[in-house]
Amino acid sequence: MKNRGIFVVKTHIKKKLYFLNAILAFFLVALWFFIWFFSQTVFLNPPTPPTNVILSWTDNSNNEDGFIAQRSTDLSFTSPTTVCDVDANVLTCSGGLLSSLLSSTVYYFRVQAYVNSPTGPIYSAWSDIASVTTPSLPICTIGEIGACSYSGSAETLGVGVCVAGTRNCIDDGAGSGVWGTCSGEVTPSAEICDNYDNNCDGQIDNGLGTLSCGVGACSNTFPVCLGGVDQICTPLSPSIEQCIDGVDNDCNGLTDCLDLLSCSANSACVTQICGDGILQIGEQCDDGNLIDDDGCSSCVVDNGYTCNSAVPNVCSPLSFCGDGT
Repeated sequence: MKNRGIFVVKTHIKKKLYFLNAILAFFLVALWFFIWFFSQTVFLNPPTPPTNVILSWTDNSNNEDGFIAQRSTDLSFTSPTTVCDVDANVLTCSGGLLSSLLSSTVYYFRVQAYVNSPTGPIYSAWSDIASVTTPSLPICTIGEIGACSYSGSAETLGVGVCVAGTRNCIDDGAGSGVWGTCSGEVTPSAEICDNYDNNCDGQIDNGLGTLSCGVGACSNTFPVCLGGVDQICTPLSPSIEQCIDGVDNDCNGLTDCLDLLSCSANSACVTQICGDGILQIGEQCDDGNLIDDDGCSSCVVDNGYTCNSAVPNVCSPLSFCGDGT
């Protein structure tokens, strides 16, 4: 009788446990459906510049144990990242994996509720997907002036007129600074006469050549450029033709005896032909022959003779008093 009573008590407890398990299973299934049905909305607050996102959602249930939020850079959540796992009634998360996001990137987010059970968490379906595009990072301070890269040869940068351009940091319309267009760059160019090193080789107005002008002793050579000013070549002043120095002194293009106008009377330029009947410089007489002892021998007046100025010269013996003539 005693043993039977114990059996009856055990059987009663066993039946009661079956009943409680059935109620718990029903409750868990109902809870899962309830969470799935009422916890479907997720909201994204505008991102906090530059790369932080604050995630928030609406909780339409009252029996969840927590929420899980995930992010992904593709809509299919191929490789999602869990950004937060928060307790019940916590409807927002930020910081951590929601900070330091890449700029100018589209991120997708979803939220899932769960309830704990003896066999592990039971999850609801995922919420609708929300997305946000992070803004561009400010890359400069508005009003700042920055240098641009130099497109010329590296060895010419900073030499002569060669400089890199500059650019201004301007407002992109959203309060962030972005670099504007580069301007003011100067790269090597052909050298000109301007007192600057245009080809950036370290020398000013070099390689422009020279100017030449004038002839003979008047010849002159000038640099094309001097002190940044284009030059005009001015010939030197002429002088009297010397006829014997090998120089065109009077700068008429004729040198020494070739300059008949200036040197025809110069003895150095006279060609003496004795016997031609023409009295030239260096001849005492020229009777038109080369006969000696006729009063004019080898164009020299013989002793005792005198020659007149006729052409050719006529030479006669000198007259002496008492010679009977």
